[in-house]
Amino acid sequence: MKISFRMTRCVLAMTVGFALTLFGCATTPPAVVEADPSILRVGVSADSPPLIYKQGEEITGLEAEMAVALAEYLEKTAVFVEIPWEDQIPALLDNRTDIIMSGMSVTLAREYKIAFSKPYFKSGLMILVKDLHKFAFIKNVETVLAQSITWRIGVVKGTTGESFTRRKSTGAKSLKAFPNQEEALKALVAGRIDVFIHDAPMMTPICLKR
Repeated sequence: MKISFRMTRCVLAMTVGFALTLFGCATTPPAVVEADPSILRVGVSADSPPLIYKQGEEITGLEAEMAVALAEYLEKTAVFVEIPWEDQIPALLDNRTDIIMSGMSVTLAREYKIAFSKPYFKSGLMILVKDLHKFAFIKNVETVLAQSITWRIGVVKGTTGESFTRRKSTGAKSLKAFPNQEEALKALVAGRIDVFIHDAPMMTPICLKR
């Protein structure tokens, strides 16, 4: 999808940590890729450049390279299993994957379900708007939250951006959770939302291309 913005503004909102996610003991429902001691099944949602995304049919990005390196260290072959973001943790718990490497940040709620490695990447949330003149006064996330009663805010379902925004912006005029970043961007371009809040690493390439 080609995104064209007349003007954009990106604001860093908060810091989070990304980590590998894994699960020690697993159940045995049918797997997307059968478990095999010679492979490492890596759960990915390949729509989050530069961390994990597709170029043609090839999955690439920082986390893809790390997954291959980890598999080689374990003397295995990395096999990428594409899974919708909201199904990543259920897939891991159901033994459909061995590990998640898809830009998943560490949260207390997630730690109740799965185990995380030590964070290897620190980031934050960014705010993206279409019209810089209209939203020139935005300096930080507090500005957005203070005005949320009059704004339509977009987030990606199941992300840190969604949980943070829902927790801090209970009076939002409209809070729309999209299945992925691309759908949220389409809504922003079409004027169906005023503000898009999402993980900074995925937003930065958009800002640089504006």
